[in-house]
Amino acid sequence: MRWNLGRILFWVILVTASLSAMPGRADFWDGLAAYDAGNFAEARDQWQPLAAAGDAQAQATLAGLYAQGLGVPPSPSRAADWFRRAAAQGHVIGQLNLGDYYARGHGVSRDLAKAWLWLSLAARQGNRWAANRRDAIEAQLSPVELMSAQQRLAAWRAIAE
Repeated sequence: MRWNLGRILFWVILVTASLSAMPGRADFWDGLAAYDAGNFAEARDQWQPLAAAGDAQAQATLAGLYAQGLGVPPSPSRAADWFRRAAAQGHVIGQLNLGDYYARGHGVSRDLAKAWLWLSLAARQGNRWAANRRDAIEAQLSPVELMSAQQRLAAWRAIAE
């Protein structure tokens, strides 16, 4: 198949039109504008359907609303659930927050091995805070717990929700 300039332009226009017609990202930005304006309930209303549909960024930001009680009643367990969904897709903020929640037993049962795993995943993506937190937790793990967590880390793959 030969590609000529007309065919390339056709595909560029088609892809560009498809991306600009995607309402999901526009809704995310509408939610961000509402958040910046202090209208947290409107931000929640914009992000909730996106999060439910599997958008990791919307999941992490919605979790932040529940974590801070902005536009919703504060709920550490709901925040942890949304952070978990984002983290499972490889979202670095979801991973570091979920790791911190497990380290503190905030919204979840305290589990230092799970904390180490999630913080390690965030550290892999270059998050220095997560690396420092992981290193502090590592000193508290038994050799067996650490080996198990390292094996889980080696086998970990992000999932598409």
